[in-house]
Amino acid sequence: MLYVRGPIAVVIALSSALNPYALGVVAGLGSAVGELSGYAAGRGGQMLIPEHQRQQVERLHVLTRQYGVLILAVLAALPFPLFDFAGIVAGMLKMRVISFLAAVTVGKSVKYIFLILVGAGPLYLLQQWFR
Repeated sequence: MLYVRGPIAVVIALSSALNPYALGVVAGLGSAVGELSGYAAGRGGQMLIPEHQRQQVERLHVLTRQYGVLILAVLAALPFPLFDFAGIVAGMLKMRVISFLAAVTVGKSVKYIFLILVGAGPLYLLQQWFR
């Protein structure tokens, strides 16, 4: 069963009235801008990572250093609950803001478009049923 959280549910609901691809890109861009808080925390050196999550952050650090924006786009596209750490790591590595935003926008847009297309199908059927 697919669990749908707040913003995703709103985006899926809007997809019945708007172009799903344009909506996915706009939602992805908005989500990427929201991820700048984690990036800024890493860039400013203001990070406090709990001891039990330091190994995950170190793994992300190695992957981000090795694959750069590609790994950020992939992680942003996946339902990865700890994406904030990826933003912190990108900030720590002093990745260019525009590169960070572009990678995260692409990844989040892919995720939103997929969720819109999957979630809008049942919504469309319900609308047809109640007409």
